[in-house]
Amino acid sequence: MYEDALIEALNNDIIAGAGIDTPVEEPTRLGNPLLAAKHLIFSPHSAAQTKEATIRAATMCADGCLAVLQGEQWPGVANPEVYRHPKWSGEAN
Repeated sequence: MYEDALIEALNNDIIAGAGIDTPVEEPTRLGNPLLAAKHLIFSPHSAAQTKEATIRAATMCADGCLAVLQGEQWPGVANPEVYRHPKWSGEAN
């Protein structure tokens, strides 16, 4: 219910974007429409992780952000299909 409303708001530009770390259904299934929603940032949920795992997840997140900001493809991206977007081939403005 809540996710459906979020998906609708994102895909219809009712809100500019959203960031979540825990979907209603865990683990998230591949066909979950939330994964295809526009302008959604999905971050790792780390409530029960060790200190070392949390540091590693944060470091990986920072590495990914830096790579994208530098125009590089980050090998750890959760959804590699994003690299098929014209932006990565130099076709987008």
